[in-house]
Amino acid sequence: MADIRVADTTARFGPVFTRRGFSGGDLGASWWLPRLIGFAYAAEMLYTAKPFDAHRALEIGFVTHLATEGADIDTAVGIGEKIAVNAPFGVTQTKNLLNTALGIGELREHMTTEIRAQVLCSLTDDVGEGIAAALQRRTPTFGNS
Repeated sequence: MADIRVADTTARFGPVFTRRGFSGGDLGASWWLPRLIGFAYAAEMLYTAKPFDAHRALEIGFVTHLATEGADIDTAVGIGEKIAVNAPFGVTQTKNLLNTALGIGELREHMTTEIRAQVLCSLTDDVGEGIAAALQRRTPTFGNS
């Protein structure tokens, strides 16, 4: 949920919630992702729960900067330094405008919906199977919950 996202070339991402029997919406992911990377990429990511690497993350806009291995922190600090030389009030107002444009106020309501979905998912047998499969390092066998 960061405005600017940096990863190094060795980063791997794994949106595993649906693989564990939960919904793909957690911590605002189902609200943020379509806005950050587009609906189709967000849907594919959350439906398939397929891991992806840093190059794919950059390609779809999941990260905004790809740093060489081990240089992710330095890259992020460099971006922060570029922001820091600007007028603080102007940067704050710009962030407020961008958040308003995205409808950030709707996020709180949406997160309530996400929580409801996760609670409903946790009442299914699929969650137990998904967690057990992860612990046993096997592919889960889901029913029709």
